[in-house]
Amino acid sequence: VNPVTAGIMDNNPYFNKIIIYNKDISLIKKLSFIGQVRSKKFDMVLCLSECLSTLLLCYLSGAKIKAGFNWQGRGVFLTIKTPYKKPEKRYLPDIFLDLLRSLGLSEETLDLNPEFWLSGRDKKKIKEFLVNKGITGYKPKVVIHPGAGWEPRRWPPEKFAQIIKKLVEKYKAIVFIIGSQSDKGSVDKVIDKIKEISKENSGARGNPEFNKNIFVCMDVFNLPQCAAL
Repeated sequence: VNPVTAGIMDNNPYFNKIIIYNKDISLIKKLSFIGQVRSKKFDMVLCLSECLSTLLLCYLSGAKIKAGFNWQGRGVFLTIKTPYKKPEKRYLPDIFLDLLRSLGLSEETLDLNPEFWLSGRDKKKIKEFLVNKGITGYKPKVVIHPGAGWEPRRWPPEKFAQIIKKLVEKYKAIVFIIGSQSDKGSVDKVIDKIKEISKENSGARGNPEFNKNIFVCMDVFNLPQCAAL
């Protein structure tokens, strides 16, 4: 797993070991990493990416069974090839299910409910954060994640700001803007836009009947975590 997403795997009870791979390391370090993987003598490797470099790593793993997506002829590196199309109009977990079907598994044998694993320490920190901010009792909460894997997927900051303004004014929602260190620029832009539009007067009143929590994001890769939470 890459260093950026390694954190969400920490408390997953289904993994015996998490191996972190940084694709930006030198060629010598990459060769050393491949040697480490081969030394594990894995029987099977499942490649969840159509990326050429990841498929090549899968091919060099030494595993007898190499399953993954056949996109633009890249199935040449695999022993089990799953047809693949870009996921613009498909939910990402459905694409991964195609790979499992290629292995002979079916939805009837799988638990398809998404899961997300928080440690006791994480839950404690969240509760302490809410208490320290004076957020007690039940109030509608909105989590905004303005970042995305690549720039074309990112929504303009003013759009997020407009949504936040309406949710606060109409529903008295409590809004949290989140992101990794790489998303800091996007988060800061949204905050700046909120400050701009907050100067406008509004006569909107809160709706006490609204009691739902909302997660807003632009990148499809965040949706499974959102569904699990």
